[in-house]
Amino acid sequence: MNPMTSLRNLALGRTAPSSSAGIHRIPMPLETSSDDSKLKGSGDPKDFCIALEPLFDKLDKNKDGKLDLDEVKASMGDSALKGADAAAVSTLYSALKQQAELKNGLTKELLKNVKEGDSSLPLNSFLGGIFLQQQKALEAKSRDLFNGEPDAMAVKQGRFGTCYFISAMVHKAQLDPAALRKMIKDNGNGTYTVTFAGAKPVTVNAPTDTELLMKTNAGQNGTWATVLETAYARMRNKEAWLPYTEAMDKVEGGRGSDGISAFSKNGADNDMLTLTSEATTRRKLQSSVSQRKMITAGLNKDLIRTSPIQDGHEYTVIGYDRESDTVTIRNPWGTGGNRAEPQNADGTAKDGKMDGVFKLTVREFRKMFSDVTYEQ
Repeated sequence: MNPMTSLRNLALGRTAPSSSAGIHRIPMPLETSSDDSKLKGSGDPKDFCIALEPLFDKLDKNKDGKLDLDEVKASMGDSALKGADAAAVSTLYSALKQQAELKNGLTKELLKNVKEGDSSLPLNSFLGGIFLQQQKALEAKSRDLFNGEPDAMAVKQGRFGTCYFISAMVHKAQLDPAALRKMIKDNGNGTYTVTFAGAKPVTVNAPTDTELLMKTNAGQNGTWATVLETAYARMRNKEAWLPYTEAMDKVEGGRGSDGISAFSKNGADNDMLTLTSEATTRRKLQSSVSQRKMITAGLNKDLIRTSPIQDGHEYTVIGYDRESDTVTIRNPWGTGGNRAEPQNADGTAKDGKMDGVFKLTVREFRKMFSDVTYEQ
């Protein structure tokens, strides 16, 4: 970490999740970012290369002959990147994050090697399969702001660590979709103005194809989730003492209270479960559910050493049943996948449905999670 990054993090109260109780920032894993995960590994890497080659010089902002993560993120808002072009940029972002061969960036020479190389090689297979996957995913997304009422279960977290915000947004959509809808004003000119709780309105452009692939989205239910995440990032970045070049970097990591406070002027109350009695947890869950208030739960790996689900992550508590004493939880990834929910030894979901939604008794819940955040 360079000195400027350290200074920025200190100034913004932002530290790594491994040393910060309550800081959660896990993005959605790539393998769960499309409904058709079977497409991974089945595409032709040459198709990716053909799409990216004409864009290379445009994306290479600093003209150093290679493409890096910052340059890819800088292109997200480019509305000229559509269809296959957007899918190529989104694929490149994931490859730069996950593939060791690209740790120093993608050069034209390496791109040429991929195009002319064996499609079965790990990097080539990854690029071909994910490129095909991203094209299919884009075809399934609505460009309307709302396609019906906001559907909480349609939301899938994107490639950024905004789980704390998405978890609250999902519960707001579940509890009061009409209120969430009123937060976004369509200006009729390709822009939207969003007003978060107790904050000044912020205006953003309609999501680009690249943003629909890389950011949180609600698929066929509309672009509203992407609009809200983009607006939240812009709002938070404007408030920062040292703003980031890319606003999404500002909101990578946060607390459950940050997310809930964006949707409620009443603020939030956080309980560390090791310091809270079982009876108190039951009482507060029941009270919040009966009053239709938002609840999220976090899992900090410094406090919960072993867990069958993803740590460093925030989840939505979408229900509590007093009679069965069970808590219903939703992972903001919005789908199954490795550690998305409790699984059997063979990788299947314990509840028989790999959808990121699962139930725990209160006792199990308290063992698996480190903290709970309640809307005040």
